[in-house]
Amino acid sequence: MNADRTKKINTLVVRFASIFLLVSFVLTVIFGMVAYRNESSTYKRLKLEEIRNVNEYLETIILHDEDDFRNYYKYLELYHDKLDVPIDFTEYDTALETFNNEFKKVFPDALFGVDVTIDDLPEDLLLLYLIYDYEYWALTFEDAKKVFDLEYTYLIEPADDGSVAYFVDALRDERKDMPGYMEVYAIDPPEENPRDEVKVLWDTWEKGKQMDEFQVWDNKYGNNYSCYTPLYIDGKKVALICAEISIENMNKRILANTTRISMIIGAILLLGFAIMLWYVNRRYLRRISQLTENVREYSQSKDVAVADKVKKLAVNKTEVSELARQTSEMMLELDDYMRTLVYTNRELSESKQREAEAKNMAMKDTLTGIRNKTAYDNMRETLNNRVLEGFTEFGVAMADMNYLKLINDTYGHDKGDLAIVKLSRIICNVFKHSPVFRIGGDEFAVILMGEDYTNADKLVEKFRGMISELSREWSLEKWDRISAAIGMAKFDPLRDLTVESVFKRADDIMYNEKVKMKGVRRW
Repeated sequence: MNADRTKKINTLVVRFASIFLLVSFVLTVIFGMVAYRNESSTYKRLKLEEIRNVNEYLETIILHDEDDFRNYYKYLELYHDKLDVPIDFTEYDTALETFNNEFKKVFPDALFGVDVTIDDLPEDLLLLYLIYDYEYWALTFEDAKKVFDLEYTYLIEPADDGSVAYFVDALRDERKDMPGYMEVYAIDPPEENPRDEVKVLWDTWEKGKQMDEFQVWDNKYGNNYSCYTPLYIDGKKVALICAEISIENMNKRILANTTRISMIIGAILLLGFAIMLWYVNRRYLRRISQLTENVREYSQSKDVAVADKVKKLAVNKTEVSELARQTSEMMLELDDYMRTLVYTNRELSESKQREAEAKNMAMKDTLTGIRNKTAYDNMRETLNNRVLEGFTEFGVAMADMNYLKLINDTYGHDKGDLAIVKLSRIICNVFKHSPVFRIGGDEFAVILMGEDYTNADKLVEKFRGMISELSREWSLEKWDRISAAIGMAKFDPLRDLTVESVFKRADDIMYNEKVKMKGVRRW
């Protein structure tokens, strides 16, 4: 009789186990399909945003060297067929050194960019400078490609006839007529980029703004997704900054993430169904009502002493006795679990604190130690909210260093970094009561608050005086005699609605001062 009962119970357990395994498999597959779709959509959206940021990063670099890039853009189109750029260059210093040596022979007592501009160069020197410039921009795009794990980065100008000219190309193609040298300013004919098939590229160019979708490519260069960002110089749309990622690599990552999620879901389902099976198996045992009453008492009181009552039911070797022992142990373990949960919550709080500290570090500029562009964006959003609440006593000061690229090209980027750090210290010393942000390579913003807001005009003049005095310290190295322009504007309720408008007025004042300072050419 007992053997028959055991056999029936075992058969029932097997049946329930089979059902639970089947349901687990079906649910895992369904959840996996849903997860793949969601993961694909989310990952594509994140990747689109990521390569948009790459494009904007390249755009920022170009706009910081706007004057140089404007000349590069102008003369490359005119002289590209005369440029001999080696295909295997790894740095642009050699080309720059060659240009500087030849420049000194022709203009021994002049400084390029100050005494002699690019428009004054004879053709042979102009070509040498264009080779350096091409290598500089090519390496800049190649570095972005490597750092952000992209397939391709380039700068193009679509034409009305459907052709596309490449001003910067991170993919080096060898010239057929001159082995060892790369093709410069390649032009794709209209049939290479038909408007009906390359819709995202042409929509971006014609509408002058980024699109919320990828351009899909499947050609000799690979199966890729492309994103385009219009580049404006002097308010005129001149080119598209482009970045591509591999569809195959992206799909592999999506599949890997989905597989991991499906395995976790499957494990959770199996664990849940295992617990259910254990429960159902015990559900058919005798004297279950008394045990259920004890369990109900414990669930209401959470008193671990109920475990002793349950344990007393284990008076023999019956199924109820085993269930009683298991239930009693479960209550004791649950009490330990609750204690562990309290400890875990405390650990979680400490973890969140560490996360907050890490987030604070992410708001700092690594070079100067002051707040960075991310911190400025957060401050700007906070100020905009306060403006809606009626807060108006604040201003914005914009400071921008002059001749940073000249310092970098002439003395090296380490000296340029020293100049940036020195300028940041001067700004922080002048505006002691206001947050200072480094929002670009050589751009700083100050949100004027409190005493600094009240004394803004005096502080701006103090800054100009310090910069002027510093420029006359002839005993200092040239990178220590920094030159910088500043502009300041206060919030005006009659014409300002947001921080952006105050920022724009300060930036315009700073820019006008910068133009005047460059006209003097003291450095």
